[in-house]
Parts: sequence; structure tokens; C-alpha cells
Amino acid sequence: MAPPTHQPGSAERVSVVPPAGGWNLTLAPAPLTAMQRQFRQELGLPTAGTIVMSGHQAEVWHPGIVAKWFAMKSLAAAHNAHAAWVVVDQDDNDPTRIKYPTNNLERRTLGMERPAKPTGARPAEPHIATVPEDCAAPARDGLARLLNAVNTHAKPPTLAEQYTRAACDLLGRHADGVTLVNASRLQHTTLFRKFVRAMRADGTAVRLYNRAVLDTGRAGGVRTLHSDAARGEELPLWRLHPSGARLPIYAKDALGPGESLAPRALVLTALFRIAGCELFIHGLGGGVYDRVTDRWLELLRQDPTTRALVGDTRPAPTCVVTATRYLPLASNSLATPEEIAHASWRAHRAQFDPLILGDHAAAARKAAALLAVSAATSRSDKLAAYRSLHTMLDEYRAAHNDELQHLDTLAESARTSRHAAAVVYDRTWPFPYYGDDALAALSHDVAAALR
Repeated sequence: MAPPTHQPGSAERVSVVPPAGGWNLTLAPAPLTAMQRQFRQELGLPTAGTIVMSGHQAEVWHPGIVAKWFAMKSLAAAHNAHAAWVVVDQDDNDPTRIKYPTNNLERRTLGMERPAKPTGARPAEPHIATVPEDCAAPARDGLARLLNAVNTHAKPPTLAEQYTRAACDLLGRHADGVTLVNASRLQHTTLFRKFVRAMRADGTAVRLYNRAVLDTGRAGGVRTLHSDAARGEELPLWRLHPSGARLPIYAKDALGPGESLAPRALVLTALFRIAGCELFIHGLGGGVYDRVTDRWLELLRQDPTTRALVGDTRPAPTCVVTATRYLPLASNSLATPEEIAHASWRAHRAQFDPLILGDHAAAARKAAALLAVSAATSRSDKLAAYRSLHTMLDEYRAAHNDELQHLDTLAESARTSRHAAAVVYDRTWPFPYYGDDALAALSHDVAAALR
């Protein structure tokens, strides 16, 4: 019996998960409310027609994120709608840390680690211009193109704009017709200021936020907001210091000179879904944590003191789109990390579960021995039954010694390749590594999955 193998590519797929109400997408133009029209005008979004929206942090994304971009464009084209992408530039991710695979299947990273600051608060900067000699061949040309695109845009005012422009260059024609919106611009909208005033006022909106977190079982790891006797309720916002630091803020905190506010994830998607679009496309993470947003908006609408915040229009529905793509890094078959873990589990489990080896008679004897342990009433009887159980298992292992040893050998063989497998089956390499043909194929596959 050979160990399970898996060629890169055979698990590549596009995944589309509809909203909770099912995939029943209608994007027919509808009159905008005054709130929606004002919000879109303030952000430079179209105020005629419908909008399909998605977004992510500023960086050169992996194919799973690019799948959201393609879904946005495909659905916008199919429904005669506009495509808009939110650049989450208040996030403190570091796009300058660019990873690449090596010839000997290790993971390396270009760039120096920097203090965490929002990409919208960091200046653009040139990157190292040469491709490392140890970069694996399938990624070399793509990494060179990535670095060239980043260095071509080393003069914009922020790192977020630099990497967004670089990503759009690398997308080529796929970037045409998409409106880019920086999330940091939300602080200048009337709707955002309205939310801030309501959350500072009496704490109802924050208490409903916490209730939504608990009602959804802390979906996506979203935590409840804290309360402080002196500072009041913690707000689901970031306090942006002129130094670039991103800090929590409480209802009674006053902003200092040069400080501003930015929405955290749930407020960001809540605002865009209330007033900025007719469909919001999430990735895997957003699709989970936005369950909290759904519940929060529902609670805000039900409470008479907060109903005016969200208006009468239902928030835009969401869907989840992602994709898995692998680089052709292995010349021969290599077990996946999941298969390696399963081989270890199977070898261990077989020591105690005769059914793994198909020995139904031994499994029946084990079940009877376990029942005897459970039924024993005295300490001495329970000890005797327990020893009998282990005697039975020793006999089973002796009878199947060769098979058990073979499973151990397979598991150990699989474990020796786990580090290489983690590189070969990494689905998060920057998309330029995969080449233009793979990009076109991904666009086609996403469109097909949405039909």
C-alpha cells in the first residue's frame, strides 16, 4: 500500500458560498435613498446604477483574493452594474514583506520587518530590485514582475496606494473599469460621523454590537467590546495617531491634535452594505465575521433609538468567493499536509481501534471489554476488567504487528516531507507567480462558478 499522494492542481478549485438566504441575486437598479446617494457622492462612487463591491488590504494578493476581484467584475458585467474595490488602508498589514519559495522547497521573505502602521499612514518606498538566486524557477519571472511593478509606483503618497497600483498593473486588463475606494475616506462621510455620534451618545449601539457578537457565538473570533468606568464603552473604531499608531478608543475619549478615527472591520462592511453597494463579496474570513455584522444591523433596526442609523433599506447581501491555486513546485507526487496528518492519525488510531485494519472480531472483543470496565462495581473488578482490556489489545497488536508497523512506516515517511508539503501546497503565494495564463484561467473559472 503506497502512501496517499496528491499532485499540485488536483485540489485547485473555486468556491462560491451564497448568502444565508440562498443565491437569489437580483441587481436591478432601484432608487437610492438620500442617505445612500450622499454616501456614494462623498466617496466618489457612482450614484446611477447598482454597485458590486469587494475589497482587501493593500498588497499584491494571492489567488484566493484575486478570485473576489474576478467575481466582482463578472457579476458587475452580468448585471450591468459598477465594480468597486475597497482598499483597506487602515489595516497595519505589511505588504513589503514578500514571500517566495526556494529551489529546495523552503519559504523565504524579502524585506525588513517594520513597526506595525496602517498602510495608509506609511509612505511609499522602493523595494529590493533583484530576484534572489535561490528563488524557485516557477516563481522567478512573477517575482521580478512584482518587484518591478512595486518600484514603478514608489512615488505615490502612501504605501497603500503604491501596492494597490502595483496590483492593478499586474492584473492588466482585468483591472479596467474598477473604482477604487480607500477605507480611510469613510471618516469624512456623513454616515460615519452619524455612527460615531450615536456610539458615543448613550452606548446603545455598542451594547447591541456586543449582543450580536454573543448571539453569533463570537463568529470569526470577533470579541466583545470592553467597558471602562472612566472612559465609557470601547468603540468598534480605531484611533489613528499622527505617528501611525493604531489605538483603541472609548466613548469618552477626546481626539488629540492630528488624530482621526477609522472603522474596524464590522463597521466598515456595515457602512458599505447599508449605503455603498447592492452586493458585497467576502473572502473566507469576512464571510464568517460578517455574520456578526448581519446580526448587529438587525438589532440596530429593531431598536427605536438606533433605527435611524441604518434606515429602512435592507443591507446589501453578501456572498463568499475564494479559490485555491498551487505553484508547480514539486516534480513528483507529494502528499498534502492534510494527507500527512491523516497518515499519522491513522497509524496512531490503528493501535487502539481494530476497525482501522478491518478486524471486526477484535473490535467486538474490545467493545465487550469496555462494557465490562464500565459495568464493574468494585475497585478490584474494575481493575481486573481494565487489565483484561489491555491484554486483549496486546493480543490484537501482536496479531497485526506487520500491518501496524507498515502504517507507522508510511506515517514516518509522510512526516519527513511535511515542511516541503507546506510550501508546495501553500495557496497564498502572490498571484504574479502563477503567470498570465493561470490568471486568465482563474477569471474564467470564477465566472463559470457564478453561473
